[in-house]
Amino acid sequence: MSIYVQKRPQVYPKEFNRLLSENANIPEEEAEILAEAFVETIVESLLQDRSICFPEFGVFELREITKRMGRNPRTMEEYVIEESMKPVFRPSKALKSAVAEYAKERKMSEGTIKDPSRNGDFSTGGED
Repeated sequence: MSIYVQKRPQVYPKEFNRLLSENANIPEEEAEILAEAFVETIVESLLQDRSICFPEFGVFELREITKRMGRNPRTMEEYVIEESMKPVFRPSKALKSAVAEYAKERKMSEGTIKDPSRNGDFSTGGED
């Protein structure tokens, strides 16, 4: 089993705008303006120290990262990592359960979940 996780395909802005246009049944130009306004609104709200909550999706918020000690793994030299603010996304229960259901269906379709009818029989069928 590989320790590397396969990189998943990404949806870039142009394709996102096309998908938004199709789902909202609006022209792509309007979808682009809407997407830009959405991102700007989230950024502006976070900069005003306000969280943004979408009940069926999740919450965008700022978290304070406290001052702590870090270590350079190559030289083992310790240094201070200053406190900072970090934007985070916390998914809702609905989003988590939707992703979990998708993952379960995907594993079933790929055959990575054991077939209960085999009862752990891993023999090749040949006589010893």
